[in-house]
Amino acid sequence: MAKKAIKKKDKKPKKKMGRNLIKIDWEEVKRLLVAGCSGVQIAGSLGFSHETLYERCLTDLGKTFTLFSSENRLKGDNFLRSKQMQVAGKGNTTMLVWLGKQRLGQRDVPQETHKFNGKLIELLDSLKNVDKQADFNKEEKA
Repeated sequence: MAKKAIKKKDKKPKKKMGRNLIKIDWEEVKRLLVAGCSGVQIAGSLGFSHETLYERCLTDLGKTFTLFSSENRLKGDNFLRSKQMQVAGKGNTTMLVWLGKQRLGQRDVPQETHKFNGKLIELLDSLKNVDKQADFNKEEKA
């Protein structure tokens, strides 16, 4: 018996089901991270969910959003520090001080120190001795 030739069907590429992928402008995401925006803020301003941003960062860039954002936030922090140094001696630096406190965790450290003369320390020591003597007298009476 002769074998019948099996006719192969032409395979057409399968159409993907679901929504089209959202195009993410990663340069804009970087710019917003450098400016200090969070992933939620960035996703909201670009018109998609933060979950999409986090998942696509992993698939498109091959790294987690946490790593990607920390790399770019550091660029913004370093830029801010360099600007602070550039304008330290020029004009109004109020905004730079505020940004440094908000973004970099900088804070004012009080420069004022109080000097006590020896009399205050002597008074405190004598109060301790009075307290000890009172405790001693209570123990003797008991």
